[in-house]
Amino acid sequence: MYRCEWYFTNFTIDTTLGVFLNVTLLRTFMSFAASRNWSLGTSGDYGNPVNYNVWAKQLGVWLLVIPLVKLLLLSVIVLLLKPLSYFGAFVLGWLQPTPNLELAVVMVVCPCAMNLVQYWIQDTFLKHKGGGDGYITDEENLL
Repeated sequence: MYRCEWYFTNFTIDTTLGVFLNVTLLRTFMSFAASRNWSLGTSGDYGNPVNYNVWAKQLGVWLLVIPLVKLLLLSVIVLLLKPLSYFGAFVLGWLQPTPNLELAVVMVVCPCAMNLVQYWIQDTFLKHKGGGDGYITDEENLL
C-alpha cells in the first residue's frame, strides 16, 4: 500500500474506532472509580471553586485512556493488515492518477474534517453537562 493510503487508513481508524474506544474506556474507568468510591467526580466537573485534585485525577484517567486506545488500535491494524490495505486502495484509488490532489485530500481535507468531528465528540463527553453550580448554560449565554 502507498504511504498516502496508510496515512488515510490509520487516521480514519483513529478518528472513528479510536473515538468510540476513548468514550468506552473513559466511561469504564469512571464507573469503576465510582464503584470503589474514589473521588473522581463527574467527567468535566471539578467543583466550584475548582478542586485541582479532582481535575488532576480526571486528567490522569484521560492520559491513561489515550495510550491504551493507541495500543488497541495498533493491535487492530496489525491483525487486519490485509483488509485495511484493500480499504485504503479502494477509497483512494480514484485519486492515484492525480498525486497532488491525493496528497491534498489525505493530508489536509480528511484530517481537518475528521479532527473537527473527533474533537467535537470528545469535547461532548468530556465536559460537564450539569447546570447550576456556577456553570454558564447556553440559555444564559443568549441573554
